[in-house]
Amino acid sequence: MVTTSQIINAYRKYADKYDFAVKLYPLLGIKIGKYRKMTIDALKLSKGDTVVELGCGTGLNFSLVLEKIGPEGKLIGVDLVDKMLDQARKRVKENGWNNVELIQSDFTDYGFPKEVDGIFAGGALQYSPEYDKIIKRGYDALKPGKKFVLLDFKMSQGPARIFAPILIFFTSPFEAKKEYLERHGWKSIEKYFDDTSYLEGWGGFLYLSVVKRKQHSTTKEKTKTITYRLPAKMIDELETQAMQQNTSQNVLVKQIIQKYLQWDRFSEGIAMIPIPKNILQMMGHDMTATDIDLIVESVKPIIKDSVMFMKGKYDLKRCIETLEDYMQATGMNSDHRIEGSLHHFIVQHGLGKNWSLFTEQLLKEIFHEFLPEKNIKCQTTDSTVIITIALGSDFDEHDYQEKKKSIVEN
Repeated sequence: MVTTSQIINAYRKYADKYDFAVKLYPLLGIKIGKYRKMTIDALKLSKGDTVVELGCGTGLNFSLVLEKIGPEGKLIGVDLVDKMLDQARKRVKENGWNNVELIQSDFTDYGFPKEVDGIFAGGALQYSPEYDKIIKRGYDALKPGKKFVLLDFKMSQGPARIFAPILIFFTSPFEAKKEYLERHGWKSIEKYFDDTSYLEGWGGFLYLSVVKRKQHSTTKEKTKTITYRLPAKMIDELETQAMQQNTSQNVLVKQIIQKYLQWDRFSEGIAMIPIPKNILQMMGHDMTATDIDLIVESVKPIIKDSVMFMKGKYDLKRCIETLEDYMQATGMNSDHRIEGSLHHFIVQHGLGKNWSLFTEQLLKEIFHEFLPEKNIKCQTTDSTVIITIALGSDFDEHDYQEKKKSIVEN
């Protein structure tokens, strides 16, 4: 496996000549300029948007993006290699761009700002063996209705496959070898997003995957303006935290209050206490199948009591919503994706194999309690559990609140 240091050294060596090397792509039949433009156009950007480029390199895409978002927008370029970013800084300075932020970081360590308007990567994301996790974090950072676009190389499955050794010969100086071509970034990107499109080019060695995060309801939520008097120190701390998260104080305060209303105000009543993640990981190492059975049987009545206490009634929708509130409050990644009548409930916990088995068993028993005739499919890894069940295209774990409201209004 290619190491991070090998990638850095390779690009450091060619950083000064990288822009010239890209100009040679057409000699191989790759209309790279065309594909770059297709990538940016696919983002459907608007003036004032905030965009993240993973693997920005020397900044060859910057002008295309800035033309779309204007001086009121913001472009964040992330790259692993210092020498490539040095070239990008020269480009930024020469053009007088004041709305470009450059960050040196491994993609796996990069913390996306919240509520971004677009994310894209060209020929870089698959360097990381953890590209699936990076894509999931990108999904979490995108605004509803916004897009993630991935342009990258792959192994051709058509007749052109015989030319693979030639491609690898030209890309190997940049450590993009056979291992790189055999990674399937587009499969991960399509796993997390709803509206997807996929296009191949250059004999099947190149692909463009465009995905969009599901748009929330167009019904605008009613808001009110209210003023609170708080200590100056508290305001300063909120401002600092908002800047670190690259978000507004208004959004940060809303997130804090929302977390309190959804979970924190109930935690004392249901005797919920936080447990450090490393302790749970250690506990999981020694868990047996019998232990998992006992924990599941112990947790089920607690969940039922919690749902009734927090939601006022125990049914499938309220149970799912409560579990989602819990995962959000504890920092676990979760998602609910709908494909026709199929619903995929995805949980990423990072606690190890035995906790995955526990999560799988618990969720299966919860669904069987309410829907004993339904077939449930599970996919489980050491850190992720995906439960798939047919609930119909209209199923929404939150819509009981709307129905309750309409009954009150009538």
